[in-house]
Amino acid sequence: MAYNAQILLFVSTPFYIYFIAEELKVSGIIAVVCAGLMQNSESIRSRFITPGNFIMG
Repeated sequence: MAYNAQILLFVSTPFYIYFIAEELKVSGIIAVVCAGLMQNSESIRSRFITPGNFIMG
């Protein structure tokens, strides 16, 4: 069950970021790309801490 919630959060986060950025009158696409880059760098650092999360991904 926790993996389903994690996947849902992983998939829905870019949509939330896009809509929030558009409400703030900034580029939603650039905001999503920046968030994706930040999320990727975070996952590289934590790869060995929680290897089970990357098996599901």
